[in-house]
Amino acid sequence: MLVMITAKYPATSVRRAIELFMSPETPKRPSSGREVASFVHGDHSGYTNYFIFDVEDRSVGEFIRLQSERTIYMEARIPGLSAEVKVGQSVQDAISTAMPHLPK
Repeated sequence: MLVMITAKYPATSVRRAIELFMSPETPKRPSSGREVASFVHGDHSGYTNYFIFDVEDRSVGEFIRLQSERTIYMEARIPGLSAEVKVGQSVQDAISTAMPHLPK
């Protein structure tokens, strides 16, 4: 499965976000996921970070639990931070999942 984490925060929190992202005290990312891509952009509302992880199906629950610990820790310490975790599939996998169930 793929897991996408979206983190948004105002420009006034950039320094704090970087400090916590790099801090050894911050709970670590779950080792059950392999980062596939990351992307950050800024606009009038602040900054948005996207992280995509490849997680083995049997490890998704553990990944979500450990990522929740990290998210709570960071949201409690970065003013204005909000994070969202979404679980999904690649487009190719989603097509393979859907095709047998579509009407002919």
